Amino acid sequence: MDELLKFLAPYHFPILGFDANSSKEMLIGTCIILSIGERYFIVTASHVMNERQNLKNKELWLWNYHDGSKYTITEDIIGNDQRDVPHWHDVAVVEIDVRDYKTLDHHEFYEKCFLGLERVVVDLKACDPGADVAYLISGFPCSKNKNLKKVPHLLAFFTKEVGKESGSAIDNLATISLEWNSKQLVEQGMALPAPQGMSGGGVWALTKDHEFSPRLFAISVAHIKRENKIIAVKMAVVLAILQAFFPGTKLEGVDMPLSVLVGEQ
Repeated sequence: MDELLKFLAPYHFPILGFDANSSKEMLIGTCIILSIGERYFIVTASHVMNERQNLKNKELWLWNYHDGSKYTITEDIIGNDQRDVPHWHDVAVVEIDVRDYKTLDHHEFYEKCFLGLERVVVDLKACDPGADVAYLISGFPCSKNKNLKKVPHLLAFFTKEVGKESGSAIDNLATISLEWNSKQLVEQGMALPAPQGMSGGGVWALTKDHEFSPRLFAISVAHIKRENKIIAVKMAVVLAILQAFFPGTKLEGVDMPLSVLVGEQ
């Protein structure tokens, strides 16, 4: 687990903001930066980006905790700005020019911290029928990251898919439900933290039938406490958004499972 966490941690970045009244710095959510050719995209939950409306100067900051630098996210946000965002549509994408995020613009980040498409599941299923798959939810929980002067703590939790008791046909197609229950922990008496702050973090699929494992399968967007589960939007939705709103990427002309669905929104 330690080696896996060491591998996954560099792909995750905290998103911060300052309280509008107290100016206290707060952890708002988690994000991942995708690398598609020579273009780079912040991927997170829409409701994380929407939180900027409640923050000082209506600003969100990307924290490069590797050296402590922080950058205001000023670029256009492609997402859903509704107050109650449907789960399947609760993802946001921001194209960034890494030259404006100066400490990110060097070879180490290109190689170790920006996630390439070979590490992303394009399909609606994480593996072939009958193959074994394990899921790992990752992100920065607020309760474990109260001191934002320190290197943040990334939580990674092995889990399994659970059935959906209700939901629209779109939700059932575009999202995955995963168990979030302390009973799954190996150590007795331990408890999972509240997942606040983990929205926008990755859900990784670990399989034996693919050259690259783990691969990013979905983005966490909601915690359904009464049902002990996390809802995550599949990366197929994110890639369809990228294809529809960011012309000229390597995704152009590629047959995406949800391209029509996103294009109609």
